Amino acid sequence: MQEEQCKFLTHRLNAKAKESDYVISRKPNPAYLAAASFDPELVRRELQETCRAAKENGCTCELILKDVSTVQYHPERLAQWHKIAVEVAGEW
Repeated sequence: MQEEQCKFLTHRLNAKAKESDYVISRKPNPAYLAAASFDPELVRRELQETCRAAKENGCTCELILKDVSTVQYHPERLAQWHKIAVEVAGEW
């Protein structure tokens, strides 16, 4: 739990440090796609934290998935990540 609070605080501080003239470019953790089992809720929470921090500070945010080296032979995980990202972006 403390790690999650720390991550959220980091997102908030990064967003607060920027002015509304800038875009926060966030590269979420690609390791969620490489885990033995894929947990969509972990992905959702991380993206929500980023979007929440950006909105609270009047910033625009972009989400970039990169550095994916494996999806454990489950390429559908990429489509799931995309679907979650679109849903989360639509919430904000």
